[in-house]
Amino acid sequence: HMPAEVQKLVDQGIRNAEREAQIRFRQRDPSLLFMVPSHWYTQFLAAHEDELQLPEFWERLLVRAYTGIKTCHGHDLSLWREWFMNADRDALRDAGDPLPSDLPTTLYRGVSGSAEFDEGISWTSDRQKAERFARIGGIHYGNERVIERPFNPDELLFYCNERGEHEYALLL
Repeated sequence: HMPAEVQKLVDQGIRNAEREAQIRFRQRDPSLLFMVPSHWYTQFLAAHEDELQLPEFWERLLVRAYTGIKTCHGHDLSLWREWFMNADRDALRDAGDPLPSDLPTTLYRGVSGSAEFDEGISWTSDRQKAERFARIGGIHYGNERVIERPFNPDELLFYCNERGEHEYALLL
């Protein structure tokens, strides 16, 4: 059982967090996501999808959540595809980083395990990064490989390089 003075502090912290979340929502501030642990981003978006699907705000949240999750997106791939398919393409691109001036001709995807992940959303212009992702996954799942495909700008959802991964999110 928690002492009353500790419970009072916990309750106050929860009320403060709720107020801060409401402020960020009213301001359409995608940092609203930072109030949730990154491994819960998908669940948070799914639980509040109806309230959050506001023009441009939803796309900024999608990009922020997708690039902020530190684990494989494979578990929720069909949900992410649905969200991206129904989102405003221009707003998604605007929510990402500016595209590099020299666009790649080839993109790579490091995968392991089942072939179902070969046509995923995240691709990179850096073959060494793809090889690294394949090795990391290969430790757990085996069958590591690098998939190559020509870059088609029409498939681009957004570009992100905040982690130095040269990530091109594609809807195939």
